[in-house]
Formats: sequence, C-alpha cells, structure tokens
Amino acid sequence: MNTKYILSLAFTIALAHLNAQENPNITYSKEKESLLTRKTSAFLGELNLPAVGNTTLGYFYEAGDYRHPFTGKSKQGLHFSSEKFQRTGDWTVYGRFDFTTLKEKQLAYASLVNPFTDNPYQIVDSLKGDWNKQFYDMALKIASPSFAGGSMRAGLDLSYQVATGARQMDPRSVDTENKIQLAPNLTYKISQRHQLGLAALYNYHKNDLKLTRANENQQYNVYKLLGLAEYAGASPFIMTSDMYRNYITNEYGTEVSYRYASDQFRWLVSGSYLRHGEKVTDGTTYPMKAGKHSYDQYSLLSTIDLKRGLYNHHFDLNLLYSDISNTEYQQLQRTDDRSYETIFEGTLNTALRSQATLAYILAKETSSYRSDWFAKVSLNYSGWDNRYALPQSKEIIDRLAIGIRFNKAVSRWVFDLASNYNFAVKNEWSYADKNYSSNFIANNVALPIYQYLASDRIANALSIQYRLANFGRKNNELYLKGAGSLETVVSSVMGAIEKGQSRYSVNLSLGLLTF
Repeated sequence: MNTKYILSLAFTIALAHLNAQENPNITYSKEKESLLTRKTSAFLGELNLPAVGNTTLGYFYEAGDYRHPFTGKSKQGLHFSSEKFQRTGDWTVYGRFDFTTLKEKQLAYASLVNPFTDNPYQIVDSLKGDWNKQFYDMALKIASPSFAGGSMRAGLDLSYQVATGARQMDPRSVDTENKIQLAPNLTYKISQRHQLGLAALYNYHKNDLKLTRANENQQYNVYKLLGLAEYAGASPFIMTSDMYRNYITNEYGTEVSYRYASDQFRWLVSGSYLRHGEKVTDGTTYPMKAGKHSYDQYSLLSTIDLKRGLYNHHFDLNLLYSDISNTEYQQLQRTDDRSYETIFEGTLNTALRSQATLAYILAKETSSYRSDWFAKVSLNYSGWDNRYALPQSKEIIDRLAIGIRFNKAVSRWVFDLASNYNFAVKNEWSYADKNYSSNFIANNVALPIYQYLASDRIANALSIQYRLANFGRKNNELYLKGAGSLETVVSSVMGAIEKGQSRYSVNLSLGLLTF
C-alpha cells in the first residue's frame, strides 16, 4: 500500500477529537443484539438487556474534495441524542430521540432535503447554494407482559421522522419530509427454547417541495429527472413562477421470525417483505403526474450467538434484495377543465439493488451485554444494476468492502478504532450522448455520481471516550467523547474523482449515562 494511505490511517488515529458515540456497554449491546433492529419488538420482553440510558450533545464538521455530487463542500452542525432501555413492571420499553441541525455549503443540483434515494424523479438545477437543514427522529419499541399462559407477547414498533431543508439562494428550495413507520407485532412461545414472531408493517411518507424565487425578474433552468441521465423534455424547463412537487409513499409488508435460545446458544432467523409505492405529482391547482417509483424488497437475517466461558462469539448474515421499477407518463392538458389526461405510461427505468453482509464479533464479556473489549470483522457485497429502456443505457456498480473494528476500555478511557476498504468487483457505464440537448444531466450529475460510487477507497475512524465523573446513587456517568474519520480514494475510473482525494470529519460531544 502507498505510504500516503498508511499515513492516512496514522492521521486518523491522531485525531483525538472526542465524539458522540455510545458508551461501550450500549455499543456492544447494539452490535450483538440483532433483535434491536427487528420490527418484532415483542421479542425484547425475553431479553436481559441492561437498563441504561445515554444522552449526548455534540458538534460535528465534515469537509473534503471527495464527495457525492449531492453533497456540499462542507457541513457543520449540532446533534442531540437520547435513548433509554427500560423495564417497567412486566413491560419492556426502548425509546430514542435524535435531533440534528446543520448548515451545508456549496451544494449543487439537489432540491430535496434528502436527495439520496432510489427514486429518480427529482428536480435539479446547475447552481450551487448553501442549505439549512434539520432532522428529527423518534423511535419507540414496546413489548407487553406475557399472556395466554405465558406463551404470547404483543409488541409495537413505532417511529416518526421529520426533515426540513431550505436553500439560501434562487431558485430557493423549501422541502419538508415526514415519515411514519408502524409495526404491530406478536410472539408465540412454542416451548421454553423455541419462539415465533410475526409483525405487520406499514410505512407512510410525504414530501412537499416548493421552489421559489426572491428575484422574480430572473429566470432559471431546471431539469425534471426520469432516471439514468434522462429528463423530461428535450431541453430544461424555464422557471418563471413557483414550482411545487409532492411525493406520497405507502408501504405494506410483513416480518416473520424464529428464535431459539438456551443458556449458551441463541439463533435468530428473520425474513421480511415490503411493497413500496411512491407517487410523484407536480402542481397544486392542476396536478400532473411526474412519475411512480415502486419496488419489492426482500430481506433475510440469520444470527448466531455462542457463549464460551468469558468469550462470546457472534455471527451475522444479512441479505437484502430490491426489484425497482419506475413509471413515466406523457400527458395532455384538456382545454375544458385544464386537467391532465394520460396518453402514455410505461416503465422505462428499472433497477436491482442487492446487498449481503457477513460479520463476526469476538468479545470478552464482563456480563451478558457488557464487554471489556470486542473485535469485529465484516465482509459486505453491494450491487446496483440500473437500466433505461429507450434509449438503452446501463449503470452497473458491484462492490466489496472489508471492515475491521476494535473496541477496548482502559480505566476511564474507551478506544474504538475501525478501518474499511471498499473496492470494485465490476463497474460499467453505457450511455449514448444526445445531439438535441447539452447533455448537462449526463455530464454533470449522472456520470459524476457513477464515478463517485465506482471509486475504490479506504476509510479509517477513531473515537475516544473519557469518563469525567460518576455521581448519584446509581453511579451515573458523565463523559467526553470524540471521533475523527478520514476516507481516501485509492483508485478511480475516469472523471473528476482522482486518486488521493479525501473526505474527513471530526466530532466532539458531552454525554451522560444513566442507570
């Protein structure tokens, strides 16, 4: 490996800026306990998770020349987080609240507060502007007392997310995103060691986008994307008045799980299916169909937890597959009532997303969910096959990532070091330039995104926690924590992404652990 990249790891280790990561007990609990990621929250009633709360308030900064086209030159802000796992009588409750406010500078093209979505129907322009963004995330998991002779539990998994963003120059984006996820669930204990779980999944997502101009004498070119560098019309839309776009999503699905638990061995198998339907509409008085984004998503999780003396062995296998189809419309406006009539609709853009992760964690445990140290190795495959029918275009990005992590507590200190190497298995881009347009979208948005995603990179991260004081009858802990990370390009395909480009972040926070 080039000396420069060895130095990048050394530089990351030297970043002793302290960040808002969890206390090692909570960190290890989240790494080890896969049921915390499942929607069947009734399972939590069977666990012996420690009743620990963690609250942090921190500052973060991120910058660098290696970035996605939908990422600003720099971003900085404040983050507040509070979470708690608690047993109240026979009830089990886990709650979390996160709030982030940030300013992102010189962000081009994007009009949404969260442009990182598989939905291709976005509006972009060619100007760079600063954004003010805020994110709220609330989650609640509940497991009821057992009933039906101790063989059943009921549960509820509920989350609510809000994101707001405003671009500070013309054309000014004002975007508000609301997400609600609801999963009532039930578990049934077949015997002392065997248990089944079933959850019904429903998600609702609404996104309201408004583009305005402070200077109404100025016109702007905007592009309505259709997928893989294609956009509506042979030329950009000339923005002479305010523009409105609305996204409404309904998702339905189910999760089925099986759990085996003994004193020294636990096994969880969980599979889910989700049907996503997202309708995009332009305008308010005379709404016009802007596209429909749909996919079928399948996931499978298998975990094994094996206890041997003081050491715990944990194995994870995660599989995810999404079959995506995007429907376009051609419409005419009626002269009588000015409503739009669809004269053609078709699925021209399709994509397949595949992910597979295999991970192993070795820990020296001090109790069931507390560790003196733990080490993790992981292998991740991600595949993205994006195609457009007419004209025929394709974008294929297959990646492998190898990750290692080590967490160790020493007296009042906790050190957490991680490294990840992400490299290409297959990258392919095929696109026919248009002779009737400037090819702005292809050359400035779609192709740079491909080049960013196709580059090989290494990422190193370090966090350090220091316990400041213990107080109260339950020995609550006040701590200072921080992190630094550095991601560096080690090779790239043609284009603006060059070898040696990097992106770094630093974080600093004050935390409180309550028991």
